[in-house]
Order: sequence, then structure tokens, then C-alpha cells
Amino acid sequence: MDKAWEGLHQRLEDDGLLESVRDSGQPRIRRTPTLMWAASVAVVLIGLATFFLLKQENVVETEKLILHTTEGSPTLVTTLEDGSTVYLRGETSMTYPVQFVGNKREIALNGDAFFEIARDTENPFIIDTKSVLVEVLGTSFSVQTTEEIPFALSVRNGEVRVTFKETGQSTHVRAGQTALLHANKLETLATTDHAQFGRYLNRIHFKDQTLANVIRIMNEKNTGKVRISCTPELAGKAFTVDFSDESPEEIAEVICAALELKYTQELNNIYITSD
Repeated sequence: MDKAWEGLHQRLEDDGLLESVRDSGQPRIRRTPTLMWAASVAVVLIGLATFFLLKQENVVETEKLILHTTEGSPTLVTTLEDGSTVYLRGETSMTYPVQFVGNKREIALNGDAFFEIARDTENPFIIDTKSVLVEVLGTSFSVQTTEEIPFALSVRNGEVRVTFKETGQSTHVRAGQTALLHANKLETLATTDHAQFGRYLNRIHFKDQTLANVIRIMNEKNTGKVRISCTPELAGKAFTVDFSDESPEEIAEVICAALELKYTQELNNIYITSD
């Protein structure tokens, strides 16, 4: 503030708006209407400059990451910062922030992916594709947006809103429904290919995923009665592993070998422990 007033004083002196006081040798400000107006404007400008500087200091720069999978590779499973899980299949790329900021969670997608979105009513999850915006609060659904398939979305649980960018047409898609982009128009119909959700689980590559998430997904893939679980203190252990057609027992063996753990089995329950 002192520097600002010194600068203002110098400008006023250069413009001849200051007069000297002979007895003190110090300049004093002549209180003319023009001078008072100039001072008021200067104070406002200083205040605005301070406001914008403070605003800039509060802006959080968020690093963006890109995940890319190739045709024929296993489904890549990743967990976002908000706890949402994404399955990338085929030739797919996803751009997302290391940390979500502001009042929305936004990513960009090109390809084929399945989403399990962590519910957050205050911060909607936005998927930006080439032609359509997808907005959800918390649900699970698949999205395809490729050269062959301009846009297709099938909801397994919950509800999703899709908006065609070109025309602004918007529609809600509920569980058991599929939205398609056809002839520059969104169409909603009943889902007929319910097996599509399982295709993301055929071959899976878990990269730096927690044990709890790996177990949850593999239990979902397993259609039998045998279920895997672990002790609470092991749930957050992260590791990288691939699975395809292994049985629950084989899955438990691989996990224990990777993390140096042990498991026991009683009837249809496999329990992983540290000792």
C-alpha cells in the first residue's frame, strides 16, 4: 500500500497537482475535486489488484494424467482421487486430474470404459467425450465413444444425464437403459446387451490398487459361492497384478505370494491374513 501511495504521489507531482509548503519543505496535496477523484480511483484500483492477487494465490494448479490402453490388452483398472473406479478396455485413453478441485469432478474420455462413481451430491462427476457430456452423482455405467461408435452409454445402477454438445439436447438414462447418438440425436432404449458389463472383467490389469478393491472386483467377477476377504489392516495395501480366469483359491494364492501373506479357507470363505 505504501508503494502504491508513493507511486500516486509521484504521478500527482509530475502532473503539477502538488504545491510546496515553504516552511516545512514537504509537499502537501491540494484538495481539488480532480485530485480527490484521482485518489479515490487509485484506492479502488489498488483494492482490485490486491483482490485478484489473492484470488490467484488461492488457485490450485492440478496436474493432469493420461491413461492409455491398446487393443487386445487387459482391462486396466484404476481408482481416482475421489474413490471412483474406472475400467479402461480396448484402445482407450482417459485424461484426469491428480486431484479434483472446485465444485465438479471432470475427466475426458475417448474409447471404451466402465465407471463406478463414488457418490458426491455436492460435486457432480463430468465425463467429457468428443460429442457428449455425461453428468452423474454416483452410479455405475459403461461408455463407448470411438470412430465406429460415436456414443453409447448403458446404465447398470443409478441414473445418468447425457447432453449432446452440438444441439444441447439432454436426457436422463436410468438403470436398464441405453443412450445412443444416432443421426445427430440422442435416443434412449432398453438395454439388451446385459453381458457387456462382464466383458470388462474378462482379463484385468490392476495397477497400484488396494487389496480391498482387488478383492471386491474379483468377488464380483466370481459367479460361484466362494468369497474372498481380508483383515481390515490389510485392506489398504497397494500392489500390481493381472488376473483372468483364476479360481478364488488361485487368486488368494497369487495375492499372498505378492504381499507375503497367508490365507485360510472354511467352506465357501477364504480369509487373507498377515500371519
